[in-house]
Parts: sequence; C-alpha cells; structure tokens
Amino acid sequence: MYNGIDVRQTRHYIKLSVRSFIDKVFEKHLTTWMKSTYPLGAHSTPLPSDQTFQKKFNSSTGDPDKNAQRKLSTKMQLNYQSGVGELIWAMTTCRPELSYSSVKLSQTNSCPHKIHYHGLKHALKFLYQSRDDGLYFWRTQPRMDLPEGPLPTIMSNRQDILLDGCPQFDAATVHAYVDSDWATCPKTRRSFGGTCIRLAGGTIAYKCKFQPTVAGSSTEAEFMAAYDTGKMILFIRSVLWDLNVPQEAATILFEDNDACTAMGNAQKPTPRGAALQVGMRTVWIMSCSKTTIYLMAISHFAVKIAAEQVLHSCLKALGKIERPNLN
Repeated sequence: MYNGIDVRQTRHYIKLSVRSFIDKVFEKHLTTWMKSTYPLGAHSTPLPSDQTFQKKFNSSTGDPDKNAQRKLSTKMQLNYQSGVGELIWAMTTCRPELSYSSVKLSQTNSCPHKIHYHGLKHALKFLYQSRDDGLYFWRTQPRMDLPEGPLPTIMSNRQDILLDGCPQFDAATVHAYVDSDWATCPKTRRSFGGTCIRLAGGTIAYKCKFQPTVAGSSTEAEFMAAYDTGKMILFIRSVLWDLNVPQEAATILFEDNDACTAMGNAQKPTPRGAALQVGMRTVWIMSCSKTTIYLMAISHFAVKIAAEQVLHSCLKALGKIERPNLN
C-alpha cells in the first residue's frame, strides 16, 4: 500500500520526498482557490515574512460561532483543519522547514481568523511550489549501477552560507543542533524549542515544540529544549544500536547558550534558585554528560551560522534570505 513517500535512489544519494502526495491532495486546491492566486517568489518562505502580517497573525482571534466559521470556510474555499493536516503530514514525513509554520497554524485550528486562512494559503502555495524538495542522504561511495541524479538546489544566497569552518562528521556519526526562541509567543510568553538531528549528511529527526511552561530566562528555555533533544538522541542511539550502527562516542549536541552548556556538562553548577527552575532536567542532562550526550558551545562564527540555518525554520518565521537547506 502506497504511503505517500517517494524514495529516489541515485548514484550519489537517496532522496525522500512527498511529490506524489502533494500532487494528489492539491488537485482540489488547483481547481478552487488556487485558480485565482499568483505564484510565490523564488525565495519565498512557509509564512509571510512581513512584520505587519506577523503581528496581526499573532494577535487575531477568530469567531467561535460555528455558523460564522462555516461561512468563512465557504468564502475562503478551504477547510482550515484539512489544510493544516496536509501541511503537518508533509512536515512530519520529510519537510522540516515547515515545522514552525505548522505549529503556528495549528494553534488556531478551533476558530481561525481570516488572516490565519491567508497564512495557511501562503504555506500551502509554498508547499506546492517546492514539492520537489525533500531530504537527501549521501552515499560514502557512489553506486555506479544507479543513474546520476540532479543535485539539490541551494535556496539561500551563496554569500550568506559560510562553508569554511563548519563541523564535519563521519557518515555513521549522529550529531544534533538545538535552540530556543525565548518568550516569543505574544499571548502566553512561552518559548519555542527547535531540534534537528542529522546522520549521513541528512536530517533524520526534527521537532518544533511550543514549550509547556513559561521560562524565567533564556537559559531555562534553552535547557528545556536541550532536555527534549537529549531524550530524542537516546532513542535514536538505541535504534542505531539495533541496526548495528553503534555510537561509540558521546553524541555532540550543538547549543549556543554558554550557561546551558556549562550546566549540562556539569562544569559550572548554578545558584540554588536557578537550579530549582530547571529541576530534574539538570540532573538528567548531567547524568548523560560526556558519556552519551555532550553539549558543545557554538563559539566558531561559521558553526553558529550553520546552526542558525538548520534551526531557524523550527523556531520562527523566516526572512527571504533565511530559507535553510536541511538536506
């Protein structure tokens, strides 16, 4: 039974995409609301990057009346919940750059405002226009019995990508990035946490999480995100062990908050009041320190740029030059 995932085997890489799924679900959109819309620009992003739009998007609340919602859905020629579901399915399968937009749009599932419909339509148009995008996993040696495949398109401006000094890892070595966007929700002041775990040159696990509690500081927000990432790393290490790809050394987790890395690696215990804020998370990460997970501070500028390119799509609405390549 077809599950909507396209797997392409080429001489130099294996590519995962959802082109067939997108073509199928967009048949109804192309004959309704997409007939009268303009295509997005070459450097488009999942959500509009305009600050005015973002402010209105975050502050607007839809009418909870069911009849009003039904009329709005008919007027917009789109079922909001179905559209968000299509976006989430593509995101969870092989499109990590849709993480933040999927979370933001799903927050208004119960009673969306008209501005939320416009944001969803923008995200769906982005998904359709980038339907050939996916995840690439690179071979250590070319398979000469397989055909050549086209190289992935780099969407960012080349002058914004600093390749010199970026960390290099063996194809069988897992490494991860984590970051948080402190108190960015204007309604609750809760933070977003973003995670990206990579192997064989591609992304194998990723998550954008709206943190359940308000963080008292940026360090606490970063630590909560690192704690969630640490649990994901332990699970992935156990799966790789069963697949006979054991991780002999501690998995490096890149983190750009010095206080967070010092706490996690048990180099600098925090004052009693601060330690109580993060509670059991501190003890758990310290117990994993240097044996299973090693939090590495991002000090090299090129490494910081690389981490930002990987994680920004999991944390915030992107600017036109910030669209990352996670393949």
